[in-house]
Amino acid sequence: FEARADDAFRAELGGLQTLAAQSVSAGAVLLVLTVAQVIFAELVPKSLALQYPTRAALYTLLPMLASLWVYRPFITWLNGTGLLLLRLLGSPSPTHRHIHSPEEIELLIAESRDGGLLEPDEHRRLQRALRLNLRQAKQLMAPRRQIAAVDIDTPLEQATALVAQSPFSRLPVYRGSIDNVIGMLHTKDLVRWRVSGPADATLATLLRPIASVHESVAVDRVLRQLRERRSHQALVVDEFGGTAGLLTLEDVLSELLGDVGDEFKGDEPVAETLPDGRVRLPGRMPVDDAAALLETAWETEATTVGGLVTAALGELPAPGDRVTLGEHEFEVERATERAIDSVLARRIARAAEEDE
Repeated sequence: FEARADDAFRAELGGLQTLAAQSVSAGAVLLVLTVAQVIFAELVPKSLALQYPTRAALYTLLPMLASLWVYRPFITWLNGTGLLLLRLLGSPSPTHRHIHSPEEIELLIAESRDGGLLEPDEHRRLQRALRLNLRQAKQLMAPRRQIAAVDIDTPLEQATALVAQSPFSRLPVYRGSIDNVIGMLHTKDLVRWRVSGPADATLATLLRPIASVHESVAVDRVLRQLRERRSHQALVVDEFGGTAGLLTLEDVLSELLGDVGDEFKGDEPVAETLPDGRVRLPGRMPVDDAAALLETAWETEATTVGGLVTAALGELPAPGDRVTLGEHEFEVERATERAIDSVLARRIARAAEEDE
């Protein structure tokens, strides 16, 4: 009896060992196959496809078409069943479109630049185009004091002389004050009058309408309005209805492509690095561009460097005035008509390290 019990116990123990061995073997095989599938069927093909997208698409086109043809009924049945269940549950039909926010698109563009697929100038233009809806009309406009305009009561002969001296082909026309702009004078209309126009013509007969936008309107909306009205410039008005400035298509193109040259206009001042390490910044330079150039950031409502320094000074600027903003010290170099023409920026931390 004891011998039989011992044999039964050994048989039961051997069966348990066999079952355990089979379970461990199955788990090990499953683990190895899973790891191999992840490495050779996902990670390696995905890396190769990202490195060589065109070659991967060409090589996998025929196999993909064949697999789609073979599994099309099964895929259609699965998709139809899933959509039917979603409709029964009251859920909207899902879409498979890849929608990216402007921030995500900007990140993709930066990665393309880092990968060498985009030149720095191309990356800068694309980045500016994405941020165009964040720029306001007052940030790109020509300020009020720089507008070349003509009074409505000006005789045509005198207006012709003014147009000949001006580098612009379109001049706003006002009545009484620049705050009351009533239209626009095009040089082409003036030339037509000089060639075959009536002798009793006045400036009012040559006027064209001019678009008006608020200074806080986004630049992309202004661009849309100009395209709809087939106009090249828009009058920018402030919150009190007065004239704040003038925005043209050239200003928008300069924002996207950089400075657009013109044979009739003088070159716009640009940022310049001096031999002593300071940076000369134009007063009209946008704050965002200056911050990117100096690798810093400021929390301000000013749109230009001149406005930033003036707000920090708290008074009308004068040559030689200095103010510290963050890690930089700004010195007013030139100021005319109570506005800053240029400033000199110096990084305080770097200068202190050099002194040490």
